[in-house]
Amino acid sequence: LVGRVEARMAGFGTALFRVWLEDDGASDPARGDANASEPLSFTLVSTPRNLPPFFTPPAEVRVPFGTIDDQVLHGFATGVSPGSPQDEGQGLTFSLAAVSPDLPLFEAFSVDAANGTLFYRLVGGASGTFAVSVALEDDGGWEDGSQNRSVTTFNLTVAQDSQADVLFDPVISLEEQPPGSPLLSFSRHHFTIAGAPHPQLAPQVVTFNVTAAPSSDDLFSAPPSISPTGALSFSLLPFANGQYEGRVALARADRPACSEGAGNGTCGSLRFLVLVAPVNQPPRFEMPPFHALLEGAGPVVLRGFLRGVTAGDPYEDEGGQRVSFSVAVADGAGLFLRPPEVDG
Repeated sequence: LVGRVEARMAGFGTALFRVWLEDDGASDPARGDANASEPLSFTLVSTPRNLPPFFTPPAEVRVPFGTIDDQVLHGFATGVSPGSPQDEGQGLTFSLAAVSPDLPLFEAFSVDAANGTLFYRLVGGASGTFAVSVALEDDGGWEDGSQNRSVTTFNLTVAQDSQADVLFDPVISLEEQPPGSPLLSFSRHHFTIAGAPHPQLAPQVVTFNVTAAPSSDDLFSAPPSISPTGALSFSLLPFANGQYEGRVALARADRPACSEGAGNGTCGSLRFLVLVAPVNQPPRFEMPPFHALLEGAGPVVLRGFLRGVTAGDPYEDEGGQRVSFSVAVADGAGLFLRPPEVDG
């Protein structure tokens, strides 16, 4: 017989239990009957556990494209809770946990835990909708199954106004290119100029000035440039891959205020990214096309027969790959007592 004590916990602290055992036999004290044992006692100690703090952000925050000054959003974090009543008094700290897609978005980001006010500053040229994850952490610790951190996500949309001076897709993604690749032009990622002049007049009116980043020499044979009509073009170095962040400024002869940087902010520095993904290149080797032997030569070992063995180009990307040879006799298999093998 095993006795089990069941209790539903609703808090923490100390509880004293008294437990006794009864049977269904006689219980007449005059006869000396006793159907109950002496009570035993035990103490149950429930240790408090730190619960994660939480808050509620708005589902979406929208800002106009070209917003580059400091932003203040009162009431961003509402319903801020330390986690449970016993966690009252803990210190709370907000921090930026992640941004998706993983692109530069903020130059500054903070939330005042005292009143839930959000302070932020966007990088120049940011555009699109981003999932922004914000962490809230307390100082109550995480030992013994406790949790002191939660992450909540909201959408931040940097909207491109149809009246803005420039509309564009800020991310160009492609794969690395082999030698001899032509100049690449991206009509799908072109820069559209609101109120643009006729294409024949564009060279006299519109100028895009692209500022090359330090990484451009490692990626491009011809760096990015933007034509007066907004076409983006560049050439990649063979097998080059990585990320390039470009900055471009727009000058318009028909809008002097824009050229002087006193417009609505969209004529200032805009940011665009070129993401070049690596592509696995096939391994290479060299061997002579002909080798002569005498009949009955017996076991033959041709040392150094295969030369120039490489995992592929560029070596810094694929030099760590392992290679193995395979041999197939296309004609004349009857010449061999044992099929040829290559020792890598």
